[in-house]
Amino acid sequence: MQKYSEEELLKVQQDLEQQMDKEDDFLQEIEKISASIAKRLMKENHVKEEFMDTTYIFSLSYDPSRKELVLVRTDPIKLAIAGGKYRPAIARAERDNDFSYYENVYALVKAALCSKAGRIQVEEEN
Repeated sequence: MQKYSEEELLKVQQDLEQQMDKEDDFLQEIEKISASIAKRLMKENHVKEEFMDTTYIFSLSYDPSRKELVLVRTDPIKLAIAGGKYRPAIARAERDNDFSYYENVYALVKAALCSKAGRIQVEEEN
């Protein structure tokens, strides 16, 4: 078993703290972008937003028979190149009446962005 000096342990701890800070900053950025997209989707059916160096078109619809929100994230460049073979990302969520419509849309957008970024956002239960 390898032994580490105090200096090496401190360096590892600092590196881990820096990684955690970067992750927190990225998640805060996702929350900020999600709020912006959700607010605009409340007014418009389609919005453009840049995320992770790609401009996407987000579209929102509501299926009242299924009580389901449907968010479509389209990359217009890939759509233009691939044509009919391109499949946009689709996120679905059942509408939760314990929350406002905005909160439902925000949660769906945030989940879609976290999924694109390869992040899993764990929510706390009270």
